[in-house]
Amino acid sequence: MQLRTHIPTDRPRAFTLVELLVVIAIIGILVALLLPAVQAAREAARRMQCTNNIKQIGLAIHNYHDTYRSMPPGRTVATVAGSLRFRYGVLPLLMPFAEQSNVEELFDYSLGYDDPNNQPAVNSNIPFLVCPSSPSRGAKVNFSDLSSALQTPGATATVTNYLPVRNVRNSANAMLEGSFAEIRDGQWFGLSGGGVCTGFNSILDGLSNTFWFVEIGGHPDYYVNGKMKTPPTAGVFLFSPWAGNTAMALNAYAIDGLSRPGPCMMNCSNEFQPYSFHPGGCMFGIADGSVRFLAETVDGDTFRALGSPFGGEPVQMP
Repeated sequence: MQLRTHIPTDRPRAFTLVELLVVIAIIGILVALLLPAVQAAREAARRMQCTNNIKQIGLAIHNYHDTYRSMPPGRTVATVAGSLRFRYGVLPLLMPFAEQSNVEELFDYSLGYDDPNNQPAVNSNIPFLVCPSSPSRGAKVNFSDLSSALQTPGATATVTNYLPVRNVRNSANAMLEGSFAEIRDGQWFGLSGGGVCTGFNSILDGLSNTFWFVEIGGHPDYYVNGKMKTPPTAGVFLFSPWAGNTAMALNAYAIDGLSRPGPCMMNCSNEFQPYSFHPGGCMFGIADGSVRFLAETVDGDTFRALGSPFGGEPVQMP
Protein backbone atom coordinates (compact mmCIF):
# COMPACT_ATOMS: atom_id res chain seq x y z
CA MET A 1 0.00 0.00 0.00
CA GLN A 2 1.48 3.32 -1.03
CA LEU A 3 1.39 6.22 1.46
CA ARG A 4 0.76 9.69 0.15
CA THR A 5 2.16 12.75 1.87
CA HIS A 6 -0.45 15.43 2.40
CA ILE A 7 0.88 18.84 1.37
CA PRO A 8 -1.17 21.68 2.87
CA THR A 9 -2.26 24.31 0.42
CA ASP A 10 -3.15 27.02 2.97
CA ARG A 11 0.32 27.84 4.23
CA PRO A 12 1.04 31.59 4.78
CA ARG A 13 2.35 33.47 1.80
CA ALA A 14 5.69 35.29 2.30
CA PHE A 15 6.20 39.00 1.63
CA THR A 16 7.40 39.82 -1.80
CA LEU A 17 10.43 42.05 -2.19
CA VAL A 18 8.26 44.91 -3.40
CA GLU A 19 5.96 44.67 -0.37
CA LEU A 20 8.95 44.63 1.97
CA LEU A 21 10.41 47.72 0.33
CA VAL A 22 7.06 49.51 0.62
CA VAL A 23 6.87 48.71 4.35
CA ILE A 24 10.43 49.95 4.91
CA ALA A 25 9.64 53.14 2.99
CA ILE A 26 6.54 53.77 5.11
CA ILE A 27 8.51 53.23 8.32
CA GLY A 28 11.19 55.63 7.06
CA ILE A 29 8.60 58.29 6.30
CA LEU A 30 7.05 57.90 9.76
CA VAL A 31 10.45 58.19 11.43
CA ALA A 32 11.25 61.29 9.35
CA LEU A 33 7.97 62.84 10.44
CA LEU A 34 8.32 61.95 14.10
CA LEU A 35 12.02 62.69 14.64
CA PRO A 36 11.73 66.51 14.41
CA ALA A 37 8.82 66.40 16.84
CA VAL A 38 10.85 64.29 19.27
CA GLN A 39 13.85 66.60 18.93
CA ALA A 40 11.63 69.65 19.43
CA ALA A 41 10.14 68.10 22.57
CA ARG A 42 13.61 67.36 23.93
CA GLU A 43 14.79 70.88 23.20
CA ALA A 44 11.70 72.32 24.88
CA ALA A 45 12.54 70.30 27.99
CA ARG A 46 16.17 71.42 27.89
CA ARG A 47 15.12 75.04 27.42
CA MET A 48 12.82 74.82 30.42
CA GLN A 49 15.65 73.34 32.50
CA CYS A 50 17.94 76.15 31.36
CA THR A 51 15.29 78.67 32.42
CA ASN A 52 15.06 77.05 35.83
CA ASN A 53 18.85 77.12 36.19
CA ILE A 54 19.08 80.88 35.63
CA LYS A 55 16.04 81.47 37.80
CA GLN A 56 17.79 79.66 40.65
CA ILE A 57 20.75 82.01 40.29
CA GLY A 58 18.44 85.04 40.31
CA LEU A 59 16.65 83.86 43.43
CA ALA A 60 20.01 83.28 45.11
CA ILE A 61 21.00 86.89 44.38
CA HIS A 62 17.72 88.14 45.84
CA ASN A 63 18.23 85.99 48.95
CA TYR A 64 21.76 87.33 49.28
CA HIS A 65 20.43 90.87 48.99
CA ASP A 66 17.73 90.20 51.59
CA THR A 67 20.39 88.90 53.99
CA TYR A 68 23.13 91.49 53.51
CA ARG A 69 21.09 94.42 52.11
CA SER A 70 23.63 94.79 49.31
CA MET A 71 24.65 93.24 46.03
CA PRO A 72 27.29 90.49 46.01
CA PRO A 73 30.65 91.40 44.49
CA GLY A 74 31.04 90.20 40.93
CA ARG A 75 34.66 89.36 41.53
CA THR A 76 37.06 89.88 44.39
CA VAL A 77 40.72 90.77 43.96
CA ALA A 78 43.72 90.89 46.27
CA THR A 79 47.20 92.36 45.97
CA VAL A 80 49.80 89.61 45.86
CA ALA A 81 53.48 90.48 45.44
CA GLY A 82 52.55 93.97 44.30
CA SER A 83 50.06 92.93 41.62
CA LEU A 84 46.32 92.33 41.58
CA ARG A 85 45.10 88.75 41.49
CA PHE A 86 41.58 87.46 41.11
CA ARG A 87 40.50 85.51 44.16
CA TYR A 88 36.98 84.40 43.24
CA GLY A 89 33.85 85.47 41.42
CA VAL A 90 30.23 85.91 42.47
CA LEU A 91 29.06 82.32 42.23
CA PRO A 92 30.81 80.91 45.33
CA LEU A 93 29.06 83.59 47.41
CA LEU A 94 25.68 82.47 46.08
CA MET A 95 26.10 78.78 46.93
CA PRO A 96 24.56 78.98 50.45
CA PHE A 97 21.51 80.65 48.90
CA ALA A 98 21.15 77.96 46.23
CA GLU A 99 21.14 74.89 48.48
CA GLN A 100 24.84 74.30 47.83
CA SER A 101 26.28 74.98 51.29
CA ASN A 102 28.26 71.76 51.08
CA VAL A 103 30.20 73.18 48.12
CA GLU A 104 30.71 76.56 49.76
CA GLU A 105 32.09 74.88 52.88
CA LEU A 106 34.85 73.40 50.74
CA PHE A 107 35.82 76.82 49.40
CA ASP A 108 38.51 78.80 51.24
CA TYR A 109 37.80 82.49 50.62
CA SER A 110 41.21 83.48 51.95
CA LEU A 111 42.77 81.78 48.94
CA GLY A 112 42.30 82.19 45.23
CA TYR A 113 39.98 79.88 43.35
CA ASP A 114 43.12 78.60 41.61
CA ASP A 115 44.82 77.58 44.87
CA PRO A 116 45.52 73.84 45.30
CA ASN A 117 43.42 73.74 48.49
CA ASN A 118 40.36 74.86 46.53
CA GLN A 119 40.58 72.07 43.98
CA PRO A 120 37.82 69.96 45.64
CA ALA A 121 35.47 72.95 45.58
CA VAL A 122 36.12 74.18 42.06
CA ASN A 123 35.79 70.65 40.67
CA SER A 124 32.41 70.10 42.34
CA ASN A 125 29.54 69.23 40.03
CA ILE A 126 26.88 71.95 40.27
CA PRO A 127 24.09 70.97 37.85
CA PHE A 128 22.26 74.30 37.71
CA LEU A 129 25.37 76.09 36.37
CA VAL A 130 25.32 74.19 33.06
CA CYS A 131 22.75 74.42 30.28
CA PRO A 132 21.57 70.95 29.19
CA SER A 133 21.64 72.10 25.54
CA SER A 134 25.34 72.95 25.71
CA PRO A 135 27.43 70.24 23.99
CA SER A 136 30.24 70.66 26.53
CA ARG A 137 28.03 70.12 29.60
CA GLY A 138 29.99 68.42 32.35
CA ALA A 139 33.31 69.54 30.84
CA LYS A 140 36.25 70.83 32.82
CA VAL A 141 38.79 73.48 31.94
CA ASN A 142 42.51 72.89 32.45
CA PHE A 143 44.17 75.62 34.46
CA SER A 144 47.17 75.41 32.16
CA ASP A 145 44.92 76.97 29.50
CA LEU A 146 44.09 79.98 31.65
CA SER A 147 47.18 81.90 32.63
CA SER A 148 50.80 81.33 33.51
CA ALA A 149 50.18 83.31 36.71
CA LEU A 150 47.83 80.75 38.21
CA GLN A 151 48.91 79.04 41.39
CA THR A 152 48.10 75.50 40.27
CA PRO A 153 49.20 74.83 36.68
CA GLY A 154 47.66 71.64 35.33
CA ALA A 155 44.74 71.68 37.76
CA THR A 156 41.11 71.66 36.59
CA ALA A 157 37.74 73.23 37.36
CA THR A 158 34.17 72.60 36.27
CA VAL A 159 32.73 75.26 33.98
CA THR A 160 29.64 77.45 34.07
CA ASN A 161 27.38 78.51 31.20
CA TYR A 162 25.85 81.43 33.13
CA LEU A 163 27.86 84.60 33.66
CA PRO A 164 27.14 87.94 35.36
CA VAL A 165 27.26 91.10 33.25
CA ARG A 166 30.19 93.40 33.97
CA ASN A 167 29.45 95.90 31.23
CA VAL A 168 27.99 96.22 27.74
CA ARG A 169 30.02 97.54 24.81
CA ASN A 170 28.62 99.94 22.23
CA SER A 171 28.98 99.72 18.46
CA ALA A 172 32.49 101.20 18.73
CA ASN A 173 33.44 98.50 21.29
CA ALA A 174 33.67 101.04 24.12
CA MET A 175 32.03 100.47 27.51
CA LEU A 176 28.53 101.90 27.46
CA GLU A 177 27.96 104.64 29.99
CA GLY A 178 25.60 103.48 32.69
CA SER A 179 26.44 99.80 32.33
CA PHE A 180 27.54 97.37 35.02
CA ALA A 181 31.12 98.53 35.40
CA GLU A 182 33.94 96.60 36.95
CA ILE A 183 35.78 98.51 39.65
CA ARG A 184 38.66 97.27 41.71
CA ASP A 185 37.05 97.14 45.12
CA GLY A 186 35.23 94.07 43.86
CA GLN A 187 31.68 95.42 43.79
CA TRP A 188 29.59 93.80 41.11
CA PHE A 189 27.26 96.57 39.97
CA GLY A 190 29.08 99.85 39.73
CA LEU A 191 28.62 103.12 37.87
CA SER A 192 31.15 103.70 35.12
CA GLY A 193 32.15 106.90 36.96
CA GLY A 194 33.22 104.83 39.96
CA GLY A 195 30.03 104.75 42.02
CA VAL A 196 28.84 101.55 43.64
CA CYS A 197 25.46 99.92 43.37
CA THR A 198 24.92 98.66 46.90
CA GLY A 199 21.28 97.67 46.57
CA PHE A 200 18.41 97.11 44.20
CA ASN A 201 17.29 100.71 44.54
CA SER A 202 20.49 101.76 42.75
CA ILE A 203 19.33 100.09 39.52
CA LEU A 204 17.75 103.23 38.12
CA ASP A 205 16.29 101.62 35.00
CA GLY A 206 14.20 99.21 37.08
CA LEU A 207 14.71 95.57 37.93
CA SER A 208 12.28 94.32 35.30
CA ASN A 209 14.04 96.24 32.49
CA THR A 210 17.60 95.12 33.23
CA PHE A 211 19.35 91.80 32.65
CA TRP A 212 22.24 90.86 34.92
CA PHE A 213 23.07 87.24 34.05
CA VAL A 214 23.54 85.86 30.53
CA GLU A 215 23.84 82.43 29.01
CA ILE A 216 27.14 81.67 27.28
CA GLY A 217 27.17 78.01 26.31
CA GLY A 218 29.91 75.79 24.97
CA HIS A 219 32.70 76.71 27.40
CA PRO A 220 35.50 75.81 27.63
CA ASP A 221 35.32 75.14 23.88
CA TYR A 222 35.27 78.00 21.38
CA TYR A 223 32.24 78.25 19.09
CA VAL A 224 31.59 80.58 16.18
CA ASN A 225 28.18 80.47 14.50
CA GLY A 226 27.51 76.95 15.72
CA LYS A 227 30.91 75.47 14.81
CA MET A 228 33.74 74.65 17.21
CA LYS A 229 37.05 76.29 16.34
CA THR A 230 40.52 76.73 17.78
CA PRO A 231 40.43 79.63 20.28
CA PRO A 232 42.37 82.70 19.07
CA THR A 233 42.95 83.91 22.65
CA ALA A 234 42.60 82.65 26.20
CA GLY A 235 39.32 84.54 26.65
CA VAL A 236 37.07 81.48 26.42
CA PHE A 237 39.18 79.65 28.99
CA LEU A 238 39.54 82.62 31.35
CA PHE A 239 35.81 82.94 31.92
CA SER A 240 35.06 79.22 32.15
CA PRO A 241 35.72 78.15 35.80
CA TRP A 242 32.51 78.60 37.80
CA ALA A 243 34.33 79.96 40.86
CA GLY A 244 36.67 82.25 38.95
CA ASN A 245 36.42 85.56 37.17
CA THR A 246 33.09 85.17 35.39
CA ALA A 247 32.06 88.86 35.21
CA MET A 248 31.60 89.34 31.46
CA ALA A 249 31.96 92.41 29.27
CA LEU A 250 29.45 91.87 26.44
CA ASN A 251 30.81 92.64 22.97
CA ALA A 252 29.14 93.08 19.61
CA TYR A 253 30.72 91.01 16.83
CA ALA A 254 30.83 91.01 13.06
CA ILE A 255 28.39 88.57 11.49
CA ASP A 256 31.18 86.05 10.90
CA GLY A 257 31.87 86.04 14.65
CA LEU A 258 35.61 86.45 14.14
CA SER A 259 36.08 90.16 14.82
CA ARG A 260 34.57 93.00 16.82
CA PRO A 261 32.82 95.36 16.89
CA GLY A 262 29.89 94.64 14.61
CA PRO A 263 26.10 94.33 14.47
CA CYS A 264 25.80 90.86 16.04
CA MET A 265 24.74 90.97 19.68
CA MET A 266 24.52 87.22 20.40
CA ASN A 267 25.10 83.73 19.01
CA CYS A 268 27.99 84.73 16.73
CA SER A 269 30.81 83.93 19.17
CA ASN A 270 30.89 82.45 22.66
CA GLU A 271 34.06 84.35 23.51
CA PHE A 272 32.63 87.64 24.83
CA GLN A 273 28.91 87.69 24.09
CA PRO A 274 25.71 85.74 24.92
CA TYR A 275 25.69 82.40 23.13
CA SER A 276 23.36 79.45 23.33
CA PHE A 277 22.46 76.23 21.59
CA HIS A 278 18.75 77.05 21.76
CA PRO A 279 17.47 77.97 18.30
CA GLY A 280 17.02 81.69 17.70
CA GLY A 281 18.29 83.35 20.86
CA CYS A 282 19.63 83.12 24.41
CA MET A 283 18.40 82.98 27.98
CA PHE A 284 18.82 86.09 30.14
CA GLY A 285 18.43 86.44 33.90
CA ILE A 286 16.46 89.61 34.66
CA ALA A 287 17.15 91.60 37.83
CA ASP A 288 13.62 91.08 39.12
CA GLY A 289 14.36 87.35 39.34
CA SER A 290 12.60 86.34 36.14
CA VAL A 291 14.16 84.76 33.06
CA ARG A 292 13.56 85.85 29.47
CA PHE A 293 14.47 84.35 26.12
CA LEU A 294 15.70 87.18 23.90
CA ALA A 295 15.76 86.68 20.14
CA GLU A 296 19.12 86.99 18.46
CA THR A 297 17.53 89.52 16.10
CA VAL A 298 16.99 91.99 18.95
CA ASP A 299 17.89 95.57 18.05
CA GLY A 300 21.39 96.51 19.21
CA ASP A 301 20.28 99.70 20.96
CA THR A 302 17.52 97.82 22.77
CA PHE A 303 19.98 95.12 23.82
CA ARG A 304 22.45 97.64 25.21
CA ALA A 305 19.70 99.56 27.00
CA LEU A 306 18.56 96.36 28.73
CA GLY A 307 22.13 95.68 29.83
CA SER A 308 22.73 99.14 31.32
CA PRO A 309 20.98 99.60 34.66
CA PHE A 310 21.89 103.27 34.98
CA GLY A 311 21.37 104.52 31.45
CA GLY A 312 17.87 105.90 31.91
CA GLU A 313 16.73 104.70 28.48
CA PRO A 314 12.95 104.41 27.93
CA VAL A 315 12.99 100.74 26.96
CA GLN A 316 10.73 97.80 27.68
CA MET A 317 11.72 94.17 27.83
CA PRO A 318 10.78 92.66 24.41
